[in-house]
Amino acid sequence: MSASLDIIAEIAVRLPRWHLAAGCRGEDLAIFFVDRGGDYSAARKICALCPVLSECLDYAITEDLNMGIFAGLSPNDRRQVAQGRAEVALKACEGCGDLFVTINALADFCGLSCRQRAAYAVV
Repeated sequence: MSASLDIIAEIAVRLPRWHLAAGCRGEDLAIFFVDRGGDYSAARKICALCPVLSECLDYAITEDLNMGIFAGLSPNDRRQVAQGRAEVALKACEGCGDLFVTINALADFCGLSCRQRAAYAVV
C-alpha cells in the first residue's frame, strides 16, 4: 500500500459517527483524493448535496487534514475558511448546471472539464 493509501485508510478508520449519513459514504475514495491539479468536480458535486457538509468541514479543519477533498473543499480552500479569509458557498455550474461547493462563490465551473468546454464553445 502506498503512503497516500495508508493515510486514506487511517482517515477512514477514524471517521466520526456523522459519517454514516454522509453523501460520500460508499463512494470510491479516489474521487476525493485526486492528484494536485486534477479534476475533483465529482467530489464537489457529491458534497454539495451532503446533509453533513458542515460537520465534515469542521472535522477536516479540526483534524488539520492536509490532503483530499472534504466538504467539497481542497486543503488550501479549507485553510482559507479556517483563517476566516473565505466562506463556503454552493453554486450552480455555468457549464453543466449541477450544484457544487466553492469558496466565496468565486468559481463559475464545477471543474476543469466544464471550464474547458466553456472556453472552446462556439459563441
